[in-house]
Amino acid sequence: MTQDQALVLRATRWQDSHLIIRLFGKQNGIVDSIAYGAKSSKSSSKAIYFQPLNLLDVVLTRSKRSNGLLYIQEAHFSALSGQATTFQPVKYLYKQFLAEVLVKSIQEELPNVLLFQLIHDFISRFDELQQHLYTACIWFLWQFAKVMGIEPDEEWKKETLSQLLFGLNLDLLSKQRCSEYLESLATPYTHWTSNNPLQGEQRFLLIKKLAEHVLSQLGASTELKTLEMFQQVMG
Repeated sequence: MTQDQALVLRATRWQDSHLIIRLFGKQNGIVDSIAYGAKSSKSSSKAIYFQPLNLLDVVLTRSKRSNGLLYIQEAHFSALSGQATTFQPVKYLYKQFLAEVLVKSIQEELPNVLLFQLIHDFISRFDELQQHLYTACIWFLWQFAKVMGIEPDEEWKKETLSQLLFGLNLDLLSKQRCSEYLESLATPYTHWTSNNPLQGEQRFLLIKKLAEHVLSQLGASTELKTLEMFQQVMG
């Protein structure tokens, strides 16, 4: 039996009433586990715990029944986890998109405390936000790339800025603000609520470019199933 604080990366239905859960734990790294009865009609409330990027305190144990997977004996929201997020559709879709990027990116079975702390702190703050969700998403993807050792370089910034501004009749000041914004992405959380000069499609394009950069640099497929629905939310 082991206790851990863990983030839900993915939940996949198994048989009629169970879930296979991929967790990223502070102490255990990536763990594939099973939540028995999480989708059954008698205990449907269990499924609320296993939404994307929920932060949980879990008790894991081994069982002959679980075919080598760890069994989730107990699961509770961590003190800083925003349970109300489950009932906010737009925020849920943001987290669903980010969770897909993370599940394709993180393959570490050993713990990575620095990476866990980054995601933990981001989710704790993100759950409190009522606006600037896109700015937080952009910031997180950049910081995630930085922690993974694949932070975008100057050539990437220059190319991306060119794509963001393509076809737009902006004055020199507006272009300068966009350039400065890209440079500011390595800065602290205080910039989440600062003025983001990007608009509409530009915001989505930057998020898409960052996600593709992360995945390609880590050798993962850049195809994201959640991208189309996420674009509609961004729109």
